[in-house]
Amino acid sequence: MMRLAALLAVLAAPVAADMRVTQAECTGSWLRVVDLLVAPLSGLMALESTDEEENGFDAIGGGLTFDGWCFVEPGPLGALMGIDFEEVRWRADRLDDFANGRGLPSGLQLRLTGGDAGPSDAISYIALTLRHLPDEGLLFVEQLDLGHPNDRPIAVTAVLGGAYFRDIGSAMMAAGGLNLQKLSATVETTPELMTEFAPDLTTSMLESAILGLSFGQLDRVDRRAALDFAAALPDATGLLVVELTSERGLGIIQIGMAGTKEGAEVVSFALSGATVGVGWTPK
Repeated sequence: MMRLAALLAVLAAPVAADMRVTQAECTGSWLRVVDLLVAPLSGLMALESTDEEENGFDAIGGGLTFDGWCFVEPGPLGALMGIDFEEVRWRADRLDDFANGRGLPSGLQLRLTGGDAGPSDAISYIALTLRHLPDEGLLFVEQLDLGHPNDRPIAVTAVLGGAYFRDIGSAMMAAGGLNLQKLSATVETTPELMTEFAPDLTTSMLESAILGLSFGQLDRVDRRAALDFAAALPDATGLLVVELTSERGLGIIQIGMAGTKEGAEVVSFALSGATVGVGWTPK
């Protein structure tokens, strides 16, 4: 815990401080993403040129903003890549290394706007900030905001362990070993939001999951808050705060094996070894 606290203190500085990008880095990094996502799926030859006229970066609305963000309007190419947004903005450190296949950024900021920017009509904007410490095997989700440009009802931060990778290849190999060590989520709930994201969630289902957790996992005060939120479904309107901490980390295998359980045991098994905090303020 002390080690994690120390690392969090080191990361307290704004992630954007060391993210100064150039037009060439914007072009090169976009080409690299296209090469990684499009070529394997479509059988296209890898794009090697960094000339804007040839690669179409400028032609599809790509460029560099005055405040230092790369941006692109991907259009049909974005749909082919699985990022069907009207605009993508990003900035990161070591973009030149990434563009030339020499590694991954240790800090990244990403903004997705418009189009199908999420799992439902409730989401038209995603803001993501990541920081990676490969030597420590830690990946920090410093910001994940979901909603609309001026209204972001969902905010998440998290710490993932097992992130011992430095390039695309090792990242793919390490993905199965990632584990969730800490998560904090704040949700401004409305009936419309609950309908969009959890249309099948009922009071009885959530109550069963809550009561299936031990008092070591969810204490009496937070249990009462969670049950109050469950009772407000499907018309829950208010501020929901959920925090999860696991010293050993919750891995994919553990969460996957929870699917072999039944009823309330599913959540209890999936969160085995973790403590959960819940706050609920109705409006």
